[in-house]
Amino acid sequence: MDSRGRAFFASGSIASIAVGLMHIAAHLSGRPPGAEAAHDAMVAFTVTALGMTWSIADAFDVANLSFAALSILIGALDLYVLRALRPAGRSLSGLAVVNAVGVGVVAAIAASGQVAPPFYLYALVAILYAVAALRSRATA
Repeated sequence: MDSRGRAFFASGSIASIAVGLMHIAAHLSGRPPGAEAAHDAMVAFTVTALGMTWSIADAFDVANLSFAALSILIGALDLYVLRALRPAGRSLSGLAVVNAVGVGVVAAIAASGQVAPPFYLYALVAILYAVAALRSRATA
């Protein structure tokens, strides 16, 4: 992978971290006005399984924060691998392809749910990884 491919890979990694942080910030900023009734209904509906009881709102909170944490983890791991595999462009190329496909699936899930912010943000991250992978194939 050439230096431009590495730059796109690093950009995708940093963007993944930024998207995770934005996701946390949005989650912690509170509910939008008028959403109280929906939230109250989610809190009222509980599920008991495996010795634990949680509400749909609890599950939603855990899913949101877990998704954000995984985005940050992926970006941080990619930055570490980028540094560790400095001369090994072929391995980095494979990782760029895996990331482009994986993050592309996340963008597709958001698109199918018609949730614009994660669709656009993860589509951008997927494109950065895809360009990094294509740059490495072009220079191989």
